Amino acid sequence: MTTSSLRLLSWNVANRVRALPAQLQVVLQREPHLIALQELTATTIPRWRAGLSTAGFHVITSFDLAKDASILTSGRKYGVLIASRWLLEPLPPTDFEIPWHERVLSAVVQSP
Repeated sequence: MTTSSLRLLSWNVANRVRALPAQLQVVLQREPHLIALQELTATTIPRWRAGLSTAGFHVITSFDLAKDASILTSGRKYGVLIASRWLLEPLPPTDFEIPWHERVLSAVVQSP
């Protein structure tokens, strides 16, 4: 019987703007199939999205699903990201009974 593996990398990147290029390099060196990142901000999300997209990942973020981007500041400035080698379908964050929906992200991955 043939088995296959899936590599998942999860990391709280702690909103480190200056460390982002080095963090991206480390993430890509691990050759994951799925990536889950926490503590991204409006400043770091575009940079992570660009780096991961260039490397062939499909990317979604909790900020993409926010109903009102103007609230994503101060104590609500952190979001999460999922990247996948395969297509992703985000699920509604409102499925979770929590006060700040930008802190949760779930998706269906269409893997081979």
